[in-house]
Amino acid sequence: MKRLIYLILLIFIPFGLFSQTQSIPLLERDVTICTNGVTAQSVLTAISQQAGFVFSYSPSVIPDGNVSICIEHQPVRLVLNTLFNGTIDYSIRGKYIILKKSLVKPEEEKKIVEGYLIDSITGERLTNASIYDKEQMLSAITNQYGYFRLEMPKNVEVTKLHLSKQGYTDTLLLTNQKKNNFFNIKLISKQIFESTSSTIGDFLKSPLTDSLNKKAWIPKWLLNKPIRAHVKNVSDTLFKRVQISFLPFISTNKLLTANTANDYSFNILAGYTQEVRKFEAGGIFNIVRKNVKSVQLAGVGNMVGGSVKGIQAAGTFNIVRGNVAKVQLGGIFNIVGGSVTGLQAGGNFNICNTIKGAQLAGIFNYTSKFNGAQISGIWGESRVGDGLQLSGILSTTREITGAQIGGITSIAEVVDGTQVSGIVSIAKRVEGVQAAGFLNTASYFDGYQIGLINIADSCKGIPFGFFSFVRKGYHRLEFSFDEMRFANVAFRTGVKYFHNNFLVGTSTSFSKKSLLTFGYGLGTSLGNENKLLWDFDISMNSFVQDDNWQSKNALFKIYTGVDWRLFKKTSIAVGLSYNLLRTNSSETSLNSSLNELVPYTLSNSTSGSSNLKTWIGAKIAIRFY
Repeated sequence: MKRLIYLILLIFIPFGLFSQTQSIPLLERDVTICTNGVTAQSVLTAISQQAGFVFSYSPSVIPDGNVSICIEHQPVRLVLNTLFNGTIDYSIRGKYIILKKSLVKPEEEKKIVEGYLIDSITGERLTNASIYDKEQMLSAITNQYGYFRLEMPKNVEVTKLHLSKQGYTDTLLLTNQKKNNFFNIKLISKQIFESTSSTIGDFLKSPLTDSLNKKAWIPKWLLNKPIRAHVKNVSDTLFKRVQISFLPFISTNKLLTANTANDYSFNILAGYTQEVRKFEAGGIFNIVRKNVKSVQLAGVGNMVGGSVKGIQAAGTFNIVRGNVAKVQLGGIFNIVGGSVTGLQAGGNFNICNTIKGAQLAGIFNYTSKFNGAQISGIWGESRVGDGLQLSGILSTTREITGAQIGGITSIAEVVDGTQVSGIVSIAKRVEGVQAAGFLNTASYFDGYQIGLINIADSCKGIPFGFFSFVRKGYHRLEFSFDEMRFANVAFRTGVKYFHNNFLVGTSTSFSKKSLLTFGYGLGTSLGNENKLLWDFDISMNSFVQDDNWQSKNALFKIYTGVDWRLFKKTSIAVGLSYNLLRTNSSETSLNSSLNELVPYTLSNSTSGSSNLKTWIGAKIAIRFY
């Protein structure tokens, strides 16, 4: 069994190595040659035997004489250039490398710089390294075998090239005036320290803006491989006053466009530059790696990796990774990873980290912090606000100083100022005014609640509404008896200085047919709640007899009296009231019953179908806390 395994290994391992070698281009196959005083033909034979291909040439092409060469583990291309010093051209057909004498007319000559970039320590060939000229904007990148080739146009003098690779020290390559320049260059690696500084937008927790700083925000299909490689490798900033592009990879900045700063940038469809200093206009897209100053206009969208200072406007969207100062206008939306100082306006929505100025959107606005105004057609959200937050439907914030206004609902944790909504206002803590068309809720407020219903846990202020309940406020269950001989049950709720009174009662004077009363009132109390309070109440009561719930008869009452606390949860109350009874002459049965209950009158007058009676009455009650 072991012999069978060994046999299989002996057969397939060499075959696998041979297959792997065959997949490597002929000129990139490694060979080791070390000879002294032999013919060039002998060297070529040794190379072909090692690399697994065949040289095809005329004997007259090969220089006469003996050569000496010693190269270890280097590509065939480098060996040929070392052997013939650029005097031989070669081409590939199948498994053949065809050698010819280099015959180029002087007027057609182009200067060619080519070679390999390798790691100075490991000898590894470096892929996707950048080779470029700053003046002529010529550039190339190394392939997967570390090879590069850069052709210089005729009559263009380039004497130095810059070599850059991410993680390696930049190197300057001096070239000569020969037609062919072949180099085998070693780059020195440099130590990379991981940055611990926070990126723009760390404070912001919105997934949209946070993603600007964590993911590739420009689609790869829009930028070709050389442009992406130069962005990673080249740390220098090149400069051209004006650039014109059709697409990012078809530009007067050539393939170094992402490393070039321009004063003026014009993009027929889309363009990509490092920086714009004065003006940029694009038919569809403008893409800028770093900063934009003055004016940037796009038919569809602007994407900026740094900051914008000036006016930025687009028919559809603006996306800025850094900050925006002055004006940002987007037909549909704006997204800013940093701060906005000035105006941010979007047809549908705006998202930014912080804003100092105004944020306007047709649907919604989101910001971590704003100082100024946030105005939204439907929904506005912020973490911290200082100024005005106004939304057609919903306003939400964690903390606001100023005014929060929602057409339907306003929600906040802390309000220092005013919170207003058409239906519901919700907050944990309010210092100022909380108002709503229907319901206000707060854990604590110091100021005022104004709404149909007000609910709070505790307060240092006054709620104004039809029903107010403060858990740590004023609430009493009252059982009382008055001069009209009604036995009443009332619930008094709110705060000491302003509370709502809900009352129901029944007459104790009629045994055959019942007479019921129900009413609502407002009250205030002065004094020490733990000992003695002085009450002032106003109320209105209606009456029901014979299932007639539509009676127009009403009793208006002004009451004043004392509330003496006997025990921890119990008090008694006594006081006097001024009463005004209005009756309708058409309700004869109810009027007869009410007239029997009126003890006496201070005044009694009739005007049309209405009769008014007044008297002084009294009440005694027991209250439970």
